[in-house]
Amino acid sequence: MTRLSQCLSALAVVAALQTSAAHAQNVELTADETRALAIELANAGDLAASQSVLDALLARDDRDVTALITAARIATAQNRPADAVALGARAYSASTTDVEAYVAARIVARAHVEQNNDSRAQFWLRRARQYAPDAETAEGVAEDYAFVRNRNPLSLDLSFGIRPSSNINNGSQSREAFLLGLPFALTLSRDAQALSGLAYNLGATARYRLRDSETSATFFDVSIDGTTYTLSQDAKDELEAEARLEDATGDTPSAEALRDIKGSDYAFVQLSFGLTHRVRLAPDLLPTTLSARIGTSWYGGAPYQDFVDASVGQSLATSDRSRLRLLAGVQKQIAEDSFDDVISYRFGARYSYVLDRGDLVTFTIDDRISVSDNVERDYTAIRAGVDYDLSEPVYGVRLGFGLSVENRAYDFSRLNAGPRDDLTVDARATAQFSQVEYYGFQPVGTLEISKTSSDNALFDREYISLGFDLRSAF
Repeated sequence: MTRLSQCLSALAVVAALQTSAAHAQNVELTADETRALAIELANAGDLAASQSVLDALLARDDRDVTALITAARIATAQNRPADAVALGARAYSASTTDVEAYVAARIVARAHVEQNNDSRAQFWLRRARQYAPDAETAEGVAEDYAFVRNRNPLSLDLSFGIRPSSNINNGSQSREAFLLGLPFALTLSRDAQALSGLAYNLGATARYRLRDSETSATFFDVSIDGTTYTLSQDAKDELEAEARLEDATGDTPSAEALRDIKGSDYAFVQLSFGLTHRVRLAPDLLPTTLSARIGTSWYGGAPYQDFVDASVGQSLATSDRSRLRLLAGVQKQIAEDSFDDVISYRFGARYSYVLDRGDLVTFTIDDRISVSDNVERDYTAIRAGVDYDLSEPVYGVRLGFGLSVENRAYDFSRLNAGPRDDLTVDARATAQFSQVEYYGFQPVGTLEISKTSSDNALFDREYISLGFDLRSAF
């Protein structure tokens, strides 16, 4: 017996006992006994008689949950999925217990699946997951969701989060820097230094499977991602303090410019369109991925740059426990001023291995070559990293850790009046709280610490951010 059948039985068992007693005493049926009679008739296969009883119940009370659920079951049995959806949705709206809500949502989801309305079915399965009576039932919902998701040609991924950051403007950690080859240090304005605040991110990606076969699949997607900021009170106070100093020197325009700074000045939005083709070139080879993407972006509300990107990736099964993925790509960035245009080439490898205890460890190495007439955007970079994800939760929390190091070398920097090297170290820790869930989404906290050391203090950076977002549990 499935969990849905068990829950349906649970709704009927008490009423069924009451009906048996009523029949024995030959008395007029109460509403509870009438509901149980309708269920008994439906279970016995006399759907027409059961429907007549249900019609009477719904005429008396059109929010009778048991009657609506039983009527939805009959509609499903009679291959009337549209009616099952309508009746199940009414039952869900009128439900007063978790079991009622769960049963109604599962019925509606099943009816949508029968109509090939996979996206709507996924929505109702998330509702069912929210009211699943136990862990086994919740896992069954997740399995059904995975089946529908894989069948559905359309997928929609949403992301949103909020995080405090010590450096929302990518500012320097130093108050002074030697610039342009001058023999003395220049004092950096407060807005050129790191400003703290809150970051807000919202993103969405819609992907549609254009075609698929046993050996290949092609997808089109559209993606938009945006991040905006608000300044902390400390940052506002520091900007105001410097503005007062400018007022004291008579530099009113600079003072006004400092007072006009707001977090949204550093907002970044990107819109892009992508085409991805996955093909298995040989029976014993994992799929090869070919991707192309075009997009545009805005910074501080003003047009920033357009881009065109192409890449190819190949995964290799090096053993039952390990995978090696190779990647190569090229990107053209088209700025408002052609002097700032960039062509970048990237090559990378990722090796993942599952340990005996089930933990996943991943090593990555990436090389990037950025070519531009603007020497501040012309560099080579190499990055190495390692990630470690625990297979089992620790006190209900799924943990992951990451560490990476990148060296970026510039042959010449005008601001440095010579070569420049930047070394960046990133450390990350993520915690997914698997015991806290809302409609199939679980909260995830991310702590990230980043430090960039440059031979020019202007480019010294430090970030500490603690992020929060939601991630699907299945």
